[in-house]
Amino acid sequence: MWVRGRLVAILAMLLLTGGGAFPAVAREAPVVRAAARQGVAWDIAAYRALAIDGQAWAISPDGWWLAGLGTEPGEEQSLCVWAVATGESRCDPQLLLIDPTSIVWAPDSAAVAYAAGLSYPTEPNQEIRVFEVAAGTTTFLTGFSRDVTRTPGTAPEMVADGSPAWSPDSRELAFTRSGYSLGQTILMRVARAGGEPREIARLGPPEPHIVAGPMHWLADDSLLFAIDRFDGPDEQNGLWRIGVDGDNPSQVLAGDWGDALPLPRIANVSADGRWASVYSDPRVPPYPWIHGKRIPTRCSTSIAALTPVVDRTGEGGYVAAPPRFSPDGATAIFGIAPQASRGAALQSVAPVVMD
Repeated sequence: MWVRGRLVAILAMLLLTGGGAFPAVAREAPVVRAAARQGVAWDIAAYRALAIDGQAWAISPDGWWLAGLGTEPGEEQSLCVWAVATGESRCDPQLLLIDPTSIVWAPDSAAVAYAAGLSYPTEPNQEIRVFEVAAGTTTFLTGFSRDVTRTPGTAPEMVADGSPAWSPDSRELAFTRSGYSLGQTILMRVARAGGEPREIARLGPPEPHIVAGPMHWLADDSLLFAIDRFDGPDEQNGLWRIGVDGDNPSQVLAGDWGDALPLPRIANVSADGRWASVYSDPRVPPYPWIHGKRIPTRCSTSIAALTPVVDRTGEGGYVAAPPRFSPDGATAIFGIAPQASRGAALQSVAPVVMD
């Protein structure tokens, strides 16, 4: 479990032992559902503890760095990175409201993208930022920090940019643009070097904030993301793929409340794009924390091979962070909190094969 102050992150290594269309604004398509294949369990091979000052949320692809939030009191915090070997930290000094689930490393391990914003009475105004590790500098790719035409003393437009996803070559980012004043959710992309963002697709029927959690830009130039609707058609809930040019939208995994893995969220995708580590949103019952030796697997998709997570270290405890894959896809890491901890644990964890 991630705690404020001095964090002890228990990183567990696992061995992999086993092996519809979404409507854009102007079109509708049926959602296809199918049963999942059950796979073989993962076992923990080894683990070690890391001590850092802050809340770590993401590990770099090369394994050298962690990224997360500083230890400042209050809601506004700084973006920090830590060297895994030494615990040395580098932080952006500006304090903002940072969405920790948006923190994502570039594939080249040289930069971290994240969504940060200012608090307003109606909703946050949020922008996409990139922290360059070597230089210790931050680039504002979208939002209020790069809006130099706004009249001084006036509030910026109420738009929230979030869910940044790096391109495989680390040169671009995809992200979501939404807001209650905007009334819809738009997928967009922008160059790492800056410039005007351009639109990928508008998710229909229009509804704000329907992309849940992080997106992933796969090697075939498609985006993988989760939809969680409040007002729209429930059969659209689940995992989706769409080309980065807005082509070929399709549902990968049905995830309504009545499906096997309700309201799925994506934790990580393997480098080859074949595997996604997913889990149920914490709102899904049962609400009590899950502890012990086994985390149940629940999923339903025609292309998914699923495996549960098994803890055989004798430590027990809670799965506090879902599995994230190694570059070769052969192993993964996840976070464990001891049984004495009283933090939110994951109810359901499942790797999903993508082809």
